[in-house]
Amino acid sequence: ASVKKSTQVVVAPVKREDFKAGWQAVGRVVAKSSVELKPRIEGQISKIFFNEGASVSAGQVLIELDDSDYRNKWQQAKAVLQQDQALLKKAQADLSRAKVLLQKKFVSEADMNGYQAAEQSAAAQVKQDEASLAIAARNLDYTKIKAPFSGRTGAHLVSAGATVQAYNTILTTLNQLDPISVSFTLPEKYLP
Repeated sequence: ASVKKSTQVVVAPVKREDFKAGWQAVGRVVAKSSVELKPRIEGQISKIFFNEGASVSAGQVLIELDDSDYRNKWQQAKAVLQQDQALLKKAQADLSRAKVLLQKKFVSEADMNGYQAAEQSAAAQVKQDEASLAIAARNLDYTKIKAPFSGRTGAHLVSAGATVQAYNTILTTLNQLDPISVSFTLPEKYLP
């Protein structure tokens, strides 16, 4: 004889809600940006302004190189520019006088060409001096190694008094922590 079992059916209202599912995976926290800070010029470290593992702000000075040579080069470039600006003023004044004298036929065309060439040469020298001053100012600014973004510093990889090479010596590392990424993998079967 067969026995029939009855199944009880329960009815409930339909509700819309989030489906909660969870899987465990091994992951790691990854800095959004991570850089090795290197000097852009050669020099000797005079001061270190951060503690290892410190949080720093973008633009904050972390390390300072001895700037005496770079400051002297900047002052020298500034003095050369001022001297050549004075020579340019004189060449411009000479050219102006020569133009008046040429109209009165007191100066030859050849002499006039000489005054024009002297003025153009002085103007070109001033432009060259301005470029040299800009380079000297940039190098002087590079004596201060600044944080390119906010983050957390690594260990001191150099000490005060050490000589560092441009683009070669690693001073410390800097990791951006805000925002930060988390990297992990899950098996593909969980994707649906």
